[in-house]
Amino acid sequence: YDPYLIEAARVLNTTDAKVKHIIFLGDGDAVYEASQNAIANNIKKIRSMGITLSTIATGADSAGVRFMSVLAYLGGGKAYVAEKPEDLPRLLLKDQQTISQPPIIEEPFQARPIAGEEIFKGVDWSGAPPLLGYNVSTPKATADVSLTSHRNDPVFAAWRYGLGRSVAFLSDDRARWAAHWLGWPGYAKFWAQTVRWTLRPFAPSDFSTQVTLEGQRGHITVDAIDAQGRYVNRLQFRARIAGPQTGGLHGSAAVEEPLRQTAPGHYEGWFDAPQIGTYLVNLLQKRTDGGPDTSTVVGLSTAYSPEYRDTQSNRYLMTQLAQANGGRVDPPASAAFGGERPGVWAAADLTPLLLLLAMLLLPFDIAVRRLAIDWQDVRRAVAWAAGKRARAPKPRAATPELGRLLDRKEAAVSAREEAVRAPEPPVAAPPSRPAPTGSPSPTLRPERPEPVSSATVAAPPASEPEPQPEDGGMSRLLAAKHRAQQRREEE
Repeated sequence: YDPYLIEAARVLNTTDAKVKHIIFLGDGDAVYEASQNAIANNIKKIRSMGITLSTIATGADSAGVRFMSVLAYLGGGKAYVAEKPEDLPRLLLKDQQTISQPPIIEEPFQARPIAGEEIFKGVDWSGAPPLLGYNVSTPKATADVSLTSHRNDPVFAAWRYGLGRSVAFLSDDRARWAAHWLGWPGYAKFWAQTVRWTLRPFAPSDFSTQVTLEGQRGHITVDAIDAQGRYVNRLQFRARIAGPQTGGLHGSAAVEEPLRQTAPGHYEGWFDAPQIGTYLVNLLQKRTDGGPDTSTVVGLSTAYSPEYRDTQSNRYLMTQLAQANGGRVDPPASAAFGGERPGVWAAADLTPLLLLLAMLLLPFDIAVRRLAIDWQDVRRAVAWAAGKRARAPKPRAATPELGRLLDRKEAAVSAREEAVRAPEPPVAAPPSRPAPTGSPSPTLRPERPEPVSSATVAAPPASEPEPQPEDGGMSRLLAAKHRAQQRREEE
């Protein structure tokens, strides 16, 4: 990390900025002895230039976080840890506000009181002289700010916790920042009312008041007992309640609730307390004998949410919830995340699925519209596919002898198929028989037959067409029958 820090310090050293500060982001992976010693010396040199250093650990393990914290400690800044990227803007702004604002402001300013604060009731602030300085701080969320500076920084803040009270005055009471206040007539009254406010209020001896938190409601109880130890009945009580950040008991947001008697000398009242902070309860007793009304201020502090008060599980409530919905109490993980849960019917958007189906069917729709395909094309395609499947390579035989036997069988089948498919040769006409030689009979003189040409003998009668040769043994049978008929005619 040394080159980056040294370069940043060199750039800052050449500027005339009033605040010179480095915010270094890293994962703290440079954790080895030589690097730690070297970087410690370099940070000391950077501090000598008037430059401070804060660190933000991002994606670091425990060792990296410790290393980044050491760098921030040596650099005089703050150490932060960013658990996620969204934390970086907030941490950068927080560090900038912390470093850029000086811890002490020394310049004259007029303290401005907050309206409705009971601490400074009766103090004349119109004639208050200015203060000369104050310490810069940030008020807590549940603190009550009574005085602010010209920069809206808190100058006087008060804090309540239960019956305890404390104040913080961020200027001083001596002749440095409060030099002009020492001769101010309201100076003594200012401190007298401040100290008196921090003291525990006096409660009348004839009744005791308690305020407790039950759930998200405050419970006020009053026990009225006289000096002789007897219960005092039929008293009139009312409580004025001011919640956190409501401007105090005299603010417009304060509410009043009456108390009613629930037992001899026992009075109760309730009020809503949903927020975290301090609630002030001013209990007022209206005297019926003409005497002055009595008042008691009691505080109720809720530092954390009421749900954190319970450190054990509410098994009774969880059992009721499970039984109301037909569930189970403490089921195993396989049952909680397995298939024992009942199915739930819900509407689903089919638009993406239908669009995908339409895109897949679009090419087929275009092909059906653009291509003219009839059943003959289909049959030819089927025949071509069947012939291709028939020409598939035959499986090899298990033994050579079986292979030779299969080859001979296929050769015989092929020869028989070729013989069947081969056409029959044309049948030739039989040759004419020659006339017999020898002496003619003396009694009979045979007639001399007319010469018959070979063409005439060979040609079949025009009235009887020669049957076309057929494939197979039937054609040979018909041819033999035809030759036998011709021989009978010739004889």
